[in-house]
Amino acid sequence: MPKNQKEEMIYTTIGVILMAFIMTAFNKFRVMHEFSSAFWWETFKGFWLRFIVAWPSQYFLIQPIAAKKTAEQAKSKLEYMTLRIRYTVIMSCPLMSVYAMLLMAIPQHWTVAQFFNAWIPGMCINAVFAYFIQFFCFNWLNAALFRLICRRGEKAAVQENN
Repeated sequence: MPKNQKEEMIYTTIGVILMAFIMTAFNKFRVMHEFSSAFWWETFKGFWLRFIVAWPSQYFLIQPIAAKKTAEQAKSKLEYMTLRIRYTVIMSCPLMSVYAMLLMAIPQHWTVAQFFNAWIPGMCINAVFAYFIQFFCFNWLNAALFRLICRRGEKAAVQENN
């Protein structure tokens, strides 16, 4: 796990890349119902539109609050992980769903009713998907990629031997 600000930025970046890409692909597939070259192009474009909002909101707002709330309540390592994912999803899904809906609603000139009719069900579907994909896949993948990039153990062992 991250020990300093640089490592926290790396850890957040890995997590946001993973989640923003898979959530963009998930939502594009819900609309397009196919894995074509157009699907991947739309996913790539949508990823960057989401990444520029997701990373700062995760790093500066959501993760500090989630870490504080989780530290207050967790009693074991598994409970800490479960609560951290829960708080992250509970805070990021409404925010990112509103942002994604605004990207669609503004060009299509939606009314307020059309906006809420699309936002609320989409947010609920995304929250369920995000929680399970984060818990069963990306939490572990994020940690593994972070360990691969930030090899603290090897650096510390080399410094101790010298």
